[in-house]
Amino acid sequence: MFYRLSLYLKLIRFDKPIGSILLAWPCLWGVTHTYYTQNIPMTQCLFFAALLSAGAVIMRSLGCIVNDLTDQNIDALVDRTKNRPLACGALTTIEALRCSTLLGLIGLAIFLYIPWPAQLFASLGGILLIIYPFMKRITYYPQIILGIAFNVGVLVGYSCLVYTIDVNIIYLFLCGVCWTVAYDTIYAFQDIRDDKRVGIKSMAVRFEQAPKGVVTVCYGFGLAFLIMAKPIGISHCIYTFFSLWSLTTWQPKAPQSGHAVFKAHAIGSVFGIL
Repeated sequence: MFYRLSLYLKLIRFDKPIGSILLAWPCLWGVTHTYYTQNIPMTQCLFFAALLSAGAVIMRSLGCIVNDLTDQNIDALVDRTKNRPLACGALTTIEALRCSTLLGLIGLAIFLYIPWPAQLFASLGGILLIIYPFMKRITYYPQIILGIAFNVGVLVGYSCLVYTIDVNIIYLFLCGVCWTVAYDTIYAFQDIRDDKRVGIKSMAVRFEQAPKGVVTVCYGFGLAFLIMAKPIGISHCIYTFFSLWSLTTWQPKAPQSGHAVFKAHAIGSVFGIL
């Protein structure tokens, strides 16, 4: 019994919470931006921050299952993913679908609790997370789809508390998209050899010869949008420092380096709430 439970926990990446943290951050950005600019009571903000963080964990878990169901045959050919429960045959497709149904019901309960404007944005994010695995077969820019999907949370968090959208929250959303594209491109360089061998596309494959160049451009546009979103302050200092640290620390040809820099974004993303 405990062995089967461990397989399900591995399926939803319970042992690797970085993805859930990175998905939750934009929701918190949206909530805190509302708190700072709209004078919403802190208790109300904290409630939605907790609710959306739980929702982020559920959505990330669902996204992992969808990704593994879509890529299970490919994952079996990639060193980093060949031991995933579906790829190695430890869990069946039916078992994964049952798990996704349970998570979907929990996610639906959260979804029905948030206001309808937030539901619209959350629906968009959910759709994009589902189609993201297929984009890796179609375009060299699946990171952009993921960036939009992850950062819809900015708009969800904001619209849980305010029913109108201002231009600054749009700029913060675009900053988050650039930020996510940057760290997910860094992440993708871990698998570049296997991806090229099995035919998976990514920005890492597209810009293999200019890895730091493309990530620098993403960070640069993100900073520009952050400047438009907020008055110059500590957020911009943290963003700039962390971007420079990532670019100088990251070694594109060393998978362990890329993984470490990627994980560090779970801390660097704090800039969005300051």
